[in-house]
Amino acid sequence: MKRLLITLVSSILLLPLSEIKAEKGNKNSEDKISYIITSGENIRVEKNKLVKSILSKKSDFTVTTSEKKQIISGFGGAFNEQGWEALGKLDESERQKVLTAIFSSSEANFSYGRIPIGASDYALERYC
Repeated sequence: MKRLLITLVSSILLLPLSEIKAEKGNKNSEDKISYIITSGENIRVEKNKLVKSILSKKSDFTVTTSEKKQIISGFGGAFNEQGWEALGKLDESERQKVLTAIFSSSEANFSYGRIPIGASDYALERYC
């Protein structure tokens, strides 16, 4: 049951396959930026070749918190056929736990869900 739940959540949400991290160097060196990728048989490979000028270059934009020009109405994720299929195999109480974990304000607090129309890598069958 736990494995099915893990598969379900992983299938429902499209998780990024890479992560970016910044590490503070010593006071004589610049900050080191690296990223980790997973591709094919190369799992969690750390790369360091980012454009160095991003650390010292002035930003192209400024966030002005005193002026509200755009309201964020919520956050969400992508839902797909495999995830809904797995969700459908759970009993009602387990299914409710998953949906609560995704949409509850005390949990992930998603307010939007996106579903693919016409194509998905996680489809149950090939689209014609």
